[in-house]
Amino acid sequence: MKKEGRIARHLRTAQEISREPRSIFPRARGWLVAFWQAKGGGYYGLGYVIAFIALEVATLTNVFEGNASGFIAAQAVQYALRISFESFFNGILALLWPIYLWRWLGPYGLVVFAAGFAVFELALRPLVEKWFPELKLARIERARLKQEKRDRTRQERAKQ
Repeated sequence: MKKEGRIARHLRTAQEISREPRSIFPRARGWLVAFWQAKGGGYYGLGYVIAFIALEVATLTNVFEGNASGFIAAQAVQYALRISFESFFNGILALLWPIYLWRWLGPYGLVVFAAGFAVFELALRPLVEKWFPELKLARIERARLKQEKRDRTRQERAKQ
């Protein structure tokens, strides 16, 4: 059986959404959760996702400042190239999201970063993992794989 191509998959998804517009919310949720999981599913990953989305919205806003036909043409070019330079660059900038805190708040940015981490780990993580159980499962699986790797390393060192 032939694998469905990217363009065919996107067209099929667009048709499904046009038939059932409410399906966009579960799809968006799934995409965001998978994106967050790919970045670790924790505090830093959450910051990455928020920064990336903010940068992408800013990019789209800048593109949309022209007329509608210019926007459509720009989006077609971006789609044809699969990933635009701006999205790639936004991904790199999003990795550096703690620097934005520093630029925005100065030295207090470090305090906000540390306090945000503590609040996330102590209060928000249980709530987030209740809403998104797949994040909890992914975190448990990563911890299990990490422990297995440590155990193998200990066994190899013991053999030497």
